[in-house]
Amino acid sequence: MATQYGRKVVNLSISEQIRLPADGGLLTELLQRTKFFTSLTVKVSNIAELLADEIQLLLPKGWYNQDAAEVLRTVLNALVDPNSSALKRVYSTPANRKRVEDAIRSALDNGTEFTRTLTAFAAIHNLFAPNAPSGKERHPLHTIIDAVIDSTSNDKPYVVINLSDTTGLPELARRDMKARLIRKISSELNRLAELRWKERGNLANCAVIFDEAHRYAPADPDPDPESDEVATLASKLSDYVRETRKTGLGWTFITQEIRSLHPGIYAQLGIRCFGYGLISGTDLNKLKDEIGAGAAMELYKSFTNPQATSKKRYPFMISGPVSPLSFTAAPVFLDVYTDEEEFRQMNQIPGR
Repeated sequence: MATQYGRKVVNLSISEQIRLPADGGLLTELLQRTKFFTSLTVKVSNIAELLADEIQLLLPKGWYNQDAAEVLRTVLNALVDPNSSALKRVYSTPANRKRVEDAIRSALDNGTEFTRTLTAFAAIHNLFAPNAPSGKERHPLHTIIDAVIDSTSNDKPYVVINLSDTTGLPELARRDMKARLIRKISSELNRLAELRWKERGNLANCAVIFDEAHRYAPADPDPDPESDEVATLASKLSDYVRETRKTGLGWTFITQEIRSLHPGIYAQLGIRCFGYGLISGTDLNKLKDEIGAGAAMELYKSFTNPQATSKKRYPFMISGPVSPLSFTAAPVFLDVYTDEEEFRQMNQIPGR
């Protein structure tokens, strides 16, 4: 539909089509969410973090343009170099240090073990490489962001970022892995939009939309090992919603329950659109806080379930500065189009 309205639609896979910025810290963070450190007999998370810091320092110049196997060999050889103090900074106990040294030397000398260690390393390293494993050229993240925040362009693309894994690395399906990648993308988007605003005074005029927002901006993350990164992402998104208005960067969060969305984000939303279904419990109380218990609330409660009618009607109640006809804080009510062709006809672009 967006294509028919004249928008260029770009659907990009994080695992195959987007090239992450050359960030050694991000590389080692992502490696900690794979079996890479386990293959080196490092199983304790805080030790893995220390070793990750050392690996970051040992990455060769231009590692993101080099073959993953060569980069890995360079790093492993540097770790066990007799003149290196890297492992001594990680382990104070000689026995533990020797165990890891032996695992590294075994990986360097044994092709099968090296391949096992390389599998996790190469999959993460490739996210920063110019080409995907299939040979397809990756699009640098900064060029994608530049395109969507270019206020001088009349042909800004509609970009969809797909976080699903197609590389065979199951760790890319983890919530904390996805959350870390989203945090990097959001951070770069915020940084470049602010840079453009400071240098040129140009507004980004860009909307970022999160569907199923409760997965990555939840009110209360689930108590599991993957939740810390999700909680960090939710906190950062809350900051962005609060701070990026001046740069023309807007944020939209779509979820099925008000209570499932991070309260810091919900509080900052200037416009809130409520569909059918928020009729009990915490969500209903949130609505009452929003619009009061008067006629507007009664009208919302009278919404018909779209699934209960033969001709679908999708009513919405919208609060915030959405209509010049609403001079008060009263919400605006509307039914959206249900006929695709009618919607197209009413949204024709002149000359197309």
